[in-house]
Amino acid sequence: MSLRTKRVRAYNEQNGRCYYCQWPMWERAFEPEDHALKRVTALRSHKTDPVSNLQSFECTAEHVVRLADGGTDDSSNIVAACLACNSARNRAASADWQVDRTAANQFEDAGQDKGFDDAFYEIPGLTQQYRFKWHYNFFVEKPRWEVEVAAMKLGDFSTVGNRYQTADSISLIYPAFMDEDDFARSGEIFAQHRVIPGAQIMLENPAHEAALRAVFANAVVK
Repeated sequence: MSLRTKRVRAYNEQNGRCYYCQWPMWERAFEPEDHALKRVTALRSHKTDPVSNLQSFECTAEHVVRLADGGTDDSSNIVAACLACNSARNRAASADWQVDRTAANQFEDAGQDKGFDDAFYEIPGLTQQYRFKWHYNFFVEKPRWEVEVAAMKLGDFSTVGNRYQTADSISLIYPAFMDEDDFARSGEIFAQHRVIPGAQIMLENPAHEAALRAVFANAVVK
């Protein structure tokens, strides 16, 4: 299994959250850049350019125990971290930084993260977006448009890029991206993401998770 596949699996296991800052990351294997630019609205310090800012949230493979300290590429040593946190950890080259950073961001308060610009806290609703957690992550072997139709029936429905929001839940619906072969066909997946059978769903609401699993019972992969 390649390092990038381990990264994607870690991303799934962490429900799309950075291991350190807990912010929802951008995984380019799933999501085209133009979609992510609409979804990722938080501002990193000193990142005034939108693309540069987005890239700071890009999902990377992080070695919990650094290779320089005897760590390996084994899956048990790989977590998913945003580029900003990964880079900050490498600059610090300190186990203390890693422990402190992880501990500081286990709280619900967005202010625990020191990587955001002050403007972050002035954007209405954004700190709440920080606090929501995707608790449910599964694949269905149906075209994405069918998943969208089912999601629209869950309540008041709006969409920004790949993010869908109802009155009491936020979710992401991605094109399916499940194994090593998909890296070679990401362009096809992006171009036909509403047609190719298979969608990844990430949800925070247990009622919505149960409802979608019931709708797609025989097509749920995990």
